[in-house]
Amino acid sequence: ANFNDVKFNDDKTFTIGTGCILNKAQAAMEAQQCFVPHGQCGSVAMGGHLNTGGYSPYCARSFGYLIDHVSKFTIVVAPTKADGEAAVVTVVKPIAGQTTEYNDDLWNNVLGGAPGNLGVVIDATVVPLWDKDHADNRTYQHAIFYTKEKYDKVLQYCLGVSADDDLGADYNLNCAMMAGYGPVKMILITASWC
Repeated sequence: ANFNDVKFNDDKTFTIGTGCILNKAQAAMEAQQCFVPHGQCGSVAMGGHLNTGGYSPYCARSFGYLIDHVSKFTIVVAPTKADGEAAVVTVVKPIAGQTTEYNDDLWNNVLGGAPGNLGVVIDATVVPLWDKDHADNRTYQHAIFYTKEKYDKVLQYCLGVSADDDLGADYNLNCAMMAGYGPVKMILITASWC
């Protein structure tokens, strides 16, 4: 498999090479009218995104993280004996009583505990969400110039909304600092209903 490939599979999943940037992967999914949650930096490759969970500021509360949608990944692991050979292993999402301890340990460590030191992940297969099932999604995004006072007010507002026990699981609110070139900084506020 090519590190930059994106393949739409017969079972309606996508296998995405770890060198494939998010913009390319998302374009392939858009062609099939589907998506997975992921970060907003389209030039990050899938491998780096998997190692950090794949947080989406737009829909994490509604749809989870990118790694929640991974069904399996392929990894090259080191030899288990000094004179042995490296092995290509397909690791699947753990299922109690059906997957091995070795599989489950690799899964949990690569996608959640110790990225980058257990082998070389070649690709990951994700189960997408379908646009037709989420036709009423909406996102609002607003940027304002940064001052400490504005940031404190926005942050306090976001914290107040997050503390609301009646807040629906389909509502996502995010506040982020965006550093620009030079001294310009922005506060990015995103609200989405998924």
